[in-house]
Amino acid sequence: MKENFKLGGILLIIATVASLLLSCTYELTKDTIAAQSNAAKTEAMKAILPEADKFETLALDVSNYAGVGAVDKGLSDGNEVGYVIESSAKGYGGELKLVVAVSLEGKISGIKVLEHSETPGLGAKCEEPEFTDRYKEKLATAPLTLVSGSPSSDSEIQSISGVTITSTAVIDAVNKAIDIYNNELKGGQ
Repeated sequence: MKENFKLGGILLIIATVASLLLSCTYELTKDTIAAQSNAAKTEAMKAILPEADKFETLALDVSNYAGVGAVDKGLSDGNEVGYVIESSAKGYGGELKLVVAVSLEGKISGIKVLEHSETPGLGAKCEEPEFTDRYKEKLATAPLTLVSGSPSSDSEIQSISGVTITSTAVIDAVNKAIDIYNNELKGGQ
């Protein structure tokens, strides 16, 4: 019995030290991780709205829009050129986060996946240009629909073969961005 208490005490000490080390590591690295995440997001925004040379985060209440994060206005020489909307949806491996750029003409100028936990080789195809380019120049006036075959209308997006859950997550996130564009941004903010 005494031996069990001794082993339990040793285990408690080891667990406490490990927890403290993990906590310290988090505190030391959280600012660096946040800075890298912001840099990756800025790079993604520039890639999908290349005419913008500066981005300003809008003070927009998105609390009624589940899965929508920051909304940025893209500027070129001080003139508005479009919007970039961060949104997310549940994919096969967890949350899938992306940014969607919408031009002033109401067209999607691009999407870029920021984070995902999808299966390598399958669901991870959601970030490849072969899939993301399917969204370019689509009208952001109504929700897009996912089809397994060739699209028959301009509002349809062909899914990635064999990756329905991930394809659905991407289109859900894009449709959330379209929704906030139509309800909050269309016509200028």
